[in-house]
Amino acid sequence: MLKLAASIWRHADRIWEAKLASFSGPSPELVIAALKGPTQEGQNVFSLALSSLLDRAQSPGSVLAAASRLSPIAGSITDEKLTELQRAPVEALPAEDPVRAAHIAEEYVALLKELKGAPSGRPKDRCAVIAPLLQQIGVAAEEVTQSIVNVNRQLLPALHDPNAKHRGAVVLNIEILARALRRLEDAGRRAGRFEAFYKVQASHSVKLKAVLNALRGGGLQRHDIIRIAEILLGTERAMAISGPPPKPAGPR
Repeated sequence: MLKLAASIWRHADRIWEAKLASFSGPSPELVIAALKGPTQEGQNVFSLALSSLLDRAQSPGSVLAAASRLSPIAGSITDEKLTELQRAPVEALPAEDPVRAAHIAEEYVALLKELKGAPSGRPKDRCAVIAPLLQQIGVAAEEVTQSIVNVNRQLLPALHDPNAKHRGAVVLNIEILARALRRLEDAGRRAGRFEAFYKVQASHSVKLKAVLNALRGGGLQRHDIIRIAEILLGTERAMAISGPPPKPAGPR
């Protein structure tokens, strides 16, 4: 253990430099610079250094691809990561925390997409492993979206009962939730659940249109609903359901 630790610490500066840039990849140049030294220390040291780089990497696939230029171990680590994901796939997302659910879905889909193009250590059908995992996370994103909107009733029903005194806080909370739902939708679409989320959007459109038609002043305003529609549906569809703005009342 002391020998391994000493070997890693000899190259700690370059490894840490790459880890600090994990939010942007890190870049292949930083990965190569960080792993060149550990490559000369042997397979165990190289494996530890690479695992450290992968810990918070935004683009694990590109990290593994760069690492494979230096050692075939990178392919084996890719296979190990996929095997680990197969053993414990994401089957559900936390409906009680929509923002966290969206983050988990985004990170998981991004990881699978990255690993799809990463080097393989064993000759195997990579798509046969990744496709069912994408299907599972897509279904989980769809299910948690339906739960938030229909079961927990956290979003659109809140629009019908606004508290005029605290309108700003109500609108802010609904917008945060709407952004989480849109992120879940984007992750679900990336996972291949296109048809399911077309239906989700259609449902949002109908409900938001009904809310707009039922506005009677007081709490939420027309522009509040249109803003929420824009987050959930995009600008064009929000404009389509909002229709022309109401005409101001003429002089009596």
